[in-house]
Amino acid sequence: MVLAAGAIALWAPALIRTFTGDDPEVVRIGAEYLQTVTPFYVFVAFGIVLGRALNGAGDTLAPMILTIVTLWGVQVPLALHLSALWDPPTRGIWWAISVANVLNGLLVIGWFQAGFWKRKRV
Repeated sequence: MVLAAGAIALWAPALIRTFTGDDPEVVRIGAEYLQTVTPFYVFVAFGIVLGRALNGAGDTLAPMILTIVTLWGVQVPLALHLSALWDPPTRGIWWAISVANVLNGLLVIGWFQAGFWKRKRV
């Protein structure tokens, strides 16, 4: 995931042009988004992989709650707040996504390491 995120961040303008053409403003905004969010994809990977491992072990409630908390309790309010503070507002939204991804990944890692899932009966 580190390599993929690095490649995406490095070649962000070219990737955006692949889908949108050569509109310089679209390429600039899209590349800025990718370069802001992709460094945190490692945490997304941990959240997804370990969350699905917990689901497979029968611990389905914890990953759901962690996702709800980080998405609705952190990402959405933080996006509203940061978009009101930053110019352009979209930059605040991108950072809110990044913060929520990091928090979700760390919480899922912590829950997985706590080992409560080992006591679940499937």
